[in-house]
Amino acid sequence: MKKYILTLIVFLTINFVGLAIGQVWTGDGVSSDWYTSLNQAPWTPPGWVFGLAWTTIAITFSLLMTSFYLKNSTKSLRLFFPALILNISWNPIFFGLQWVWTGLVLLGAGILIDTLTKAQTPGAGFDENGDTYAIAALHNGVMYGMLGIFALLQIVLAWRVSQYMNAVPIGETSMMGMTIQNGITGSQLIGATISTGIFAGIGIIYGHELAHTKGFSFVIARWMMALSGKAHFCYAHVYNHHLELGHSDDPATSPRGRSLFMHYPLSGIGQSKFLFMMEKQRLERLGVPFLSWQNRWMRGYFMALPTILLFWSVGGWAGIGLSLIHI
Repeated sequence: MKKYILTLIVFLTINFVGLAIGQVWTGDGVSSDWYTSLNQAPWTPPGWVFGLAWTTIAITFSLLMTSFYLKNSTKSLRLFFPALILNISWNPIFFGLQWVWTGLVLLGAGILIDTLTKAQTPGAGFDENGDTYAIAALHNGVMYGMLGIFALLQIVLAWRVSQYMNAVPIGETSMMGMTIQNGITGSQLIGATISTGIFAGIGIIYGHELAHTKGFSFVIARWMMALSGKAHFCYAHVYNHHLELGHSDDPATSPRGRSLFMHYPLSGIGQSKFLFMMEKQRLERLGVPFLSWQNRWMRGYFMALPTILLFWSVGGWAGIGLSLIHI
């Protein structure tokens, strides 16, 4: 752990010194008359977001490079300094020299370097004593915090559905210091539904990983999956898929020749049926009625009720239909 912290401090120092050097050449930056006079998109964030974004980049980049360094990933280390130079040079070129297209090219080059960095870390790694370099509170905090983000996505989408259903005129309004579009068209609403659904799909990844745990983490997993009406997955995945992988008794395993569009609904129904039967047998052994709050299959669907009621309240059946596209 000591080696990890010292290495992290070195990379943090390099990155933040680099940002400070870039800031010296940037000038007034987002507060300059040149930048504020540009024809900016309605969703352009306020100036403080730039500082927050670059700070976040510096910290996460330092964490990544620390892991690579401890893994002796020399290829990634060779790409570190070109990426650092691009990060340092973008602000002075874009804000200082006002070479907008050059700044755009540098941004693209940074994305290209990131894409070419094929070396990936399987985790924070372990020291010579077998102790992990990982910061558990950081890792868990990120995963737990995503539940709030996924819930917020649904709330924002429901707000847009409400605007569309109430025919709010298209215009501009201010929210949290940002100028945003007020009102939404039908095509925009479909796009918002699909795009938020794609991002919220990440919740299945987090829910899947946390489903392998117990206690508080498992509860978070259940709530994540409940946002898409699939809280049953957490039990079916661990007690069915892990034990019957590749077998006909595993609804998550697709038989040869079955299409994705056919497998998706059948897999969901099969996993729900597994937990239904598992709870039926478990409650019978305990002498508890099936219609009981101890029924984890039923509780999973009750956990999805807030999402259903939210979209029903703002859009009725249309809201429910959009929520199904979203999830």
